Parts: sequence; C-alpha cells; structure tokens
Amino acid sequence: MSVPETLDDLPRRLARWAVNRSLAPASVSGISLALAVCAAGWFSAGTRPDNVNGSLALCASYLAACAARWLAGPAPDAPARSAGAAAGRLAEWCGAVSEYAVYAGLAVGGYEEHWKDTWQLAVAVMIVLSVRRTVVACSRPATGASGSPNPAGHAIRVFLSCPPGGRIALITLVAPIWGARATLMFLLEWGIIATGYALTAHGPYRVILAGSPEQVGAAPPARLADSPVTVEADEMPAELAALASGTDETEQAPAELAAPITEAGQDEAALPEADSAESPAALDLFVYAEPAPPAKAAPEAAADPRALAVMAACRDDGTAAVWLGRVVRGELVPLPPAVAGLAATSLLAWLGMRNLPGILLLTPVVVMLLAAFGSRHPHDGRLDWLTPAVLLAGQLVYFAAVGFSFRVPPPVTFTLCGLVALHYVELAGRGWPDAGQAPDTRLGWEGRIFIVGLGAMIGIAMIAYLALSAYLVVLVCVKILTSRPAAPEGAWP
Repeated sequence: MSVPETLDDLPRRLARWAVNRSLAPASVSGISLALAVCAAGWFSAGTRPDNVNGSLALCASYLAACAARWLAGPAPDAPARSAGAAAGRLAEWCGAVSEYAVYAGLAVGGYEEHWKDTWQLAVAVMIVLSVRRTVVACSRPATGASGSPNPAGHAIRVFLSCPPGGRIALITLVAPIWGARATLMFLLEWGIIATGYALTAHGPYRVILAGSPEQVGAAPPARLADSPVTVEADEMPAELAALASGTDETEQAPAELAAPITEAGQDEAALPEADSAESPAALDLFVYAEPAPPAKAAPEAAADPRALAVMAACRDDGTAAVWLGRVVRGELVPLPPAVAGLAATSLLAWLGMRNLPGILLLTPVVVMLLAAFGSRHPHDGRLDWLTPAVLLAGQLVYFAAVGFSFRVPPPVTFTLCGLVALHYVELAGRGWPDAGQAPDTRLGWEGRIFIVGLGAMIGIAMIAYLALSAYLVVLVCVKILTSRPAAPEGAWP
C-alpha cells in the first residue's frame, strides 16, 4: 500500500476504532476539538519544540475530524440519515472552531516571538477563508464534482481550492521551521489565491433559452414543419398554402378573386403570356428560397431552488434589511451597493479609522445599507450569487478596522470576527432557512455593523464588541442545539 493510500485509510481505521468503542460522531468531533485546543496551546508558546508538539496534536485533531465526518455519512433509512446530517453539521462546526483556535494560538505565538502584527494576520486569514467558504457555498449547486483524467490538472485544482487538509499540512510543515508569523503569511497568500479562484466559478445558474422545455413553467415549443420555407401559416400566401395542402384553392375561391381586374380594366387571364414574365411576385412563389435563420431566443438564468435558499440564508438579512427590501419590492439589484460598501470600508480602513471624525465612522454603514434594498431581489443576475460573500467581507473588514484602530484588545476583535465567521458556517450548512423562524427576526448584518459603528462613534467600542460577541455566542449555540434537517425545496422567500 502506497503512502497516499495509507493516509486516506487512516480516518476509516480511526472510525472503525470509534465504532468498536461505541463512540458517537459527536464524541469524535469533541475529541477533535479538544486536540485542536491543545495544539493551539502549544503554538502559543512560540518555541520550536512547542510548535512540533502542536503540529502533532493538530494532525491527530484532523484525523479525528475526518473520522467524525466519515461516521456521519449517509444512511439508508430516513431517521439515520437525519441524524447523520446533524452529526455532519456538528463536525463541520467543530472543524471551524478548531481552525480558528489554531489561528489564535499562532497569533499569540507570533507575539511571543516579538512580532507585533500577528493578530492582524490571523484576522486577515480568517476573513479570506470565511469569504471563500461563503463563495463556494453559494456556487456549489452548479459546480458538480467531476473527476479529471489528468493528474496534473486535478492536483492544480486541489491546490487552488485550498482544502482543510492542505491548510493543516501547511501549518504542520511551516510552523516548526519558520515560526508562527511565516505560517500565517503563507496561509494568507494561499487563501487569497483560493478565493480568487473561487470567484471565477460560473455560479449556480444554468443558461437556458426562453421557451425551451427546460425553462421553468414553460411549455415545450411547437414542432416546426418539414417544409424548407420557414414561413408561418398565417403569413403564407394563398397560392403557396394551396400547394402545400395539395388542394387547388383557386377552384374554391370566389369569382372576383379568381380573376382579378387590372388597372386597365382587363382580365389578367387575357394578358399575353410574355407579359407574365414581368410579374416577379408571382414567380417568387414557386422559387425555392433558403430558410431564414431562426431568431435566437433570449437566454434566461435559472438557478436551483436550493441554491437560492443558500444565498438567502447567507445574506443574513435582519429586520431593517427586510423592511427596506419590501419598500422597493425587490426592484433594485443587490450586488453593486454591496461592492460599493466593501470598497468604502476598505478605503477607510486603509486611511485609518482612528483619524476620522465620529460621524464619518458610519460612512461604510450608510453605503452598505444600500445593499439592504436588494434583500427581496430574486438574485437571478449573472453575478448576484456573490452578494452574500461581499456582505460578509464588508462587515468583517469593518469589524477588524474599527477594532484595531480604536485599541480594542486584539483577542476580542479576533473573537468577534471568528464568531461572525462561525455564524456564516452555520448559515451555509443549513441549506434552507428555518421554516419556523421568520427571516427578519435576527439582528442581521446591518444591525451588527451599526452597533459596532455606533459604539466606536460614542467611544464605547469595547462594550459594543463584548455585547455583540455575547449575542453571537447565544445565537450560534441555539442554532447548533436546535438544528434540524433541511426543509423541502421551494421558491425564494
């Protein structure tokens, strides 16, 4: 057995060991999380021996996480399948928490190595990977996993996707040799490349022709006639229609139509035979003409209902966003205002939030609120599937910029960004909004950025961060405890 096959077989062996010990998938996920916390503790020391120990613990944590996902695989019966889905979501949440804990440990370890920017690097890594996760979640229904016969191409795509196993391998190899800061730098660069690659996806839409059988709610088009002349029956001349039907329509026509009168008052039948050559309209009826090219139907974009549901969930609209979307009745496009808000936030973060007057701190909030008017839009544009990722990037960049500018303790800023990212992990894995909860009962992305901006403007940024973190802890815990299987497919809410 080769080395790759041995590594692939390790999670299955560990899963069989867990089954023999009567361990549930949730228990294996808890073991993985505990090992990750131990690895983060070792990484926080900032020494090479501790980094080696942390790398070993991180590898064990990843193997346990893979075993938990393997145990939470699909089952033939419905109850077991539902339990497996819940266990799979729990394993995914535990994996995200484990990864964020390791980033925090690396940030502390870099600080112990006398680097002052490791917390900023850790937050940047988390932002980039969270945005990539949201992009992949919104585009997944259209990106079917197809195996490539070319091993080189498959390896390149795996590298560009930045899988969790690859990130764990990078931390394990780089941290003991070059330290925590170099590890975070490598992760940030790889995450930026992977996010850029994810943005090149086609999205969850299928381009179909209007009137085709694939169009939702459209009847199949009528079958065309076998005649080489593409003329509709209503527009076909009487003579040609008679020939096509095999009947002589002139025999059944009235007398006044059978012998039309010319301007000179003579019967057309009495005209000389040579003069009939001067009438091209009559000859055109019997001359074969190339059929005109059929008019191309206007393309339409159709998305899987579950893809639209994932986009609706990942937007995470609150009360204000839903109300503003209902005011304009979903007529405004959602993506351009979100991009404008992200650009304004990034510009102010680059200039420095600390040097801005109080009221200008709310500029990104006001600009991003324009994206709330598109909350009821059907998101059927070519790039509308990127809107949830842009909204997530805007709020995380705003939280990081305000936190580091107003001297909020870096661990608190990292915790708030991590909780928001974990909340989006729960939203992306839900698959469908909770049917028992209205979508406008949450605080929403617009409420979170408003609380942070208002707290910074009046000088209580620390309190705002702690209060928002406590709210997100309660929200995430409640969602994890009350998680249910996905609801059946339906329309955009």
